[in-house]
Amino acid sequence: MQVSGYLCALIACTGLTLSMPAGNQTRLESGNHVPLLLLVSFDGFRADYLKKYSFPNLEKFFSEGVLVHELTNVFTTKTYPNHYSLVTGLYAESHGMLASIMYDPVSKKTFSVQNDSDPFWWDEATPIWVSVEESGYKAAAAMWPGTDVSIQNHTLKYQFEYDPKVTFQEFFFLHIIQTLTWPLQKLNFVFLEQFRGGLAGVFGILVYGAALSLVILARFDAFYFFYQNPSFSFQSPKNLSGPANMHAYLKDNVPDRLHYKNNGRIQPILLVADEGWTIVKNGKLPLGDHGYDNALPSMHPFLAAHGPAFRKGYKMSSFNSVDLYPLMCHLVGVPPMPNNGSFSHVRCALVNDWMEGFDLIQTHAGYVKGIVNCSFKR
Repeated sequence: MQVSGYLCALIACTGLTLSMPAGNQTRLESGNHVPLLLLVSFDGFRADYLKKYSFPNLEKFFSEGVLVHELTNVFTTKTYPNHYSLVTGLYAESHGMLASIMYDPVSKKTFSVQNDSDPFWWDEATPIWVSVEESGYKAAAAMWPGTDVSIQNHTLKYQFEYDPKVTFQEFFFLHIIQTLTWPLQKLNFVFLEQFRGGLAGVFGILVYGAALSLVILARFDAFYFFYQNPSFSFQSPKNLSGPANMHAYLKDNVPDRLHYKNNGRIQPILLVADEGWTIVKNGKLPLGDHGYDNALPSMHPFLAAHGPAFRKGYKMSSFNSVDLYPLMCHLVGVPPMPNNGSFSHVRCALVNDWMEGFDLIQTHAGYVKGIVNCSFKR
């Protein structure tokens, strides 16, 4: 099988590569050509960094593709919940990956970044790489949370497991190079995570050197920490002077906009620190943290997209991170699973050739319903 000479890419704060559909002759010269979708994550890269600092290679990338100034992440704004939302289109309460540390009161099991391989924690949702491979395509991943786990009895063949101790240099030169040099005819979707620093040089290699369509998701950094532990209890402090600098919610009273109450793993009491404050154990104070209210601008990443499917020099103000999932399903030609996203929110980022005659139908109970006809001029 011959691989086409281009790749579609999305840049956010996350990374993944998938193939795109080969059935539309206006997009591909022949069905033997399999374009690729690459999803890259820049963890810890807030949207406002683009205004504070100079990134000439990123700016060139934006000018030739699509830039979404801010994405609204799911709550909690932690790495694991949001990376799983990106590839499932579900809020955390729906996919069950609620935090980086969890306790399940029924099974008595605990979850942490160092102990994340039990399928029990991941099986409440179907990530896109499972759908891709079940549709006859191939996917590969480098250090994307969950890709090294057997999910619904499906294990991704091409992957490097997540390791938070790997340096940027090790990740790039050992993992990314090998991931992108796996036999390309076998790959349709690639996930890359853990880009931290060195953006200017890397971007010249990844985007322009590979002549690919790329989506980049930049993520956030901020402050919030909560405990989910069977021995944890909360008592109101006595003689408290001044504000508590946090909000406390009973599970049933968590604001609906957070989509964080309808799951048995959610703790009975939720404490959310105000921005600039954090909840610590034994007085250990981090210099920065994330996990705050997802309405805060400091919790918003950017999104960039480049490639033949995307408009050039197009900018959007914002959309929800769960909307990326139906977009990726459309690009790689796999049917989306029930999800909380909306393709209608992101369809304007695509060129006309990728929209003609496309009807989005979602009829799953409890999710977005309706028919959207997406046909428009460039």
